Amino acid sequence: MNYRRWLVALLLACLAAPCLNAQEFRGKVVGVTDGDTITVLRDRTPVKLRLNGIDAPEQGQPFGERAKQFASALCFGDEVTVKPSGTDKYGRTLGDVVLGDGRILNQELVKAGMAWHYKEYSKDETLAKLEKEAREKKVGLWSDPRAVAPWEWRHGNAAVTESSTLPVKAEAEPGVQARPTAQTVYITVSGKKYHADGCRYLSKSKVAIALADAIAKGYGPCSACNPPTADTATTVQQPTTAVERESAAATITDTGEQTVYVTRTGSKYHKAGCRYLSKSAIPMKLKDAAARYGPCSVCNPPRLNQ
Repeated sequence: MNYRRWLVALLLACLAAPCLNAQEFRGKVVGVTDGDTITVLRDRTPVKLRLNGIDAPEQGQPFGERAKQFASALCFGDEVTVKPSGTDKYGRTLGDVVLGDGRILNQELVKAGMAWHYKEYSKDETLAKLEKEAREKKVGLWSDPRAVAPWEWRHGNAAVTESSTLPVKAEAEPGVQARPTAQTVYITVSGKKYHADGCRYLSKSKVAIALADAIAKGYGPCSACNPPTADTATTVQQPTTAVERESAAATITDTGEQTVYVTRTGSKYHKAGCRYLSKSAIPMKLKDAAARYGPCSVCNPPRLNQ
């Protein structure tokens, strides 16, 4: 009799397990693998979460690093609500992530042009609409007419690289001067060096930062991983005529595409080099920062209405 009861109890537990796993939960985001994969703490247990219905560029693919930074700026270190919808073939939890302000991370990535709507596995009409609008506005990855879907990239069909999205001219044209590109390097929370991705000194903390900003803040190149330096930075063309400068300035002000920086715990956004960025510096578009943070009164970063 006891044996029969034990079998019944075991069967009920097995049937209930999927329901428990599918329940929504709140937790802190403790890791961002790429634009569509994050790690959330659930009762002190890390849960690898694949954002449902979207597919972000892979690391090494054009816009892959930007998608990761965008996702990090929106959720890393924050409490979020996870709404699971199953698991993928790798055993990762699939689901939607609701940010503290009510926005859905999955949708924000597609809206900003940092991810595709994964139509093969999702019929979500909202994601489809957001992708269509992002395409029409040519925001994010849609600014590149050669954008390759991640599922094609993973199958080896891509023929472009990160650097190919930024054409470089060998000689400057009249009225145009060269400037360094915003190459990405990495710093640690407590170190004084900047590093290339994959350096062993990034094992405990890893904060993405533009090369020019790292140098401006006093970081020196790591001697172990040999990251790029100011002397080796690639150059692109920068308009310098009065008309071109005014046009560029108007575009930046209108779109809020300027980059500012936030910290993991602060409530202000900052310019590169601000002393309050000594422990963490997360790059973020001005328009996104202004929606969530206030301007620092010390470094006086740009405002949207400037």
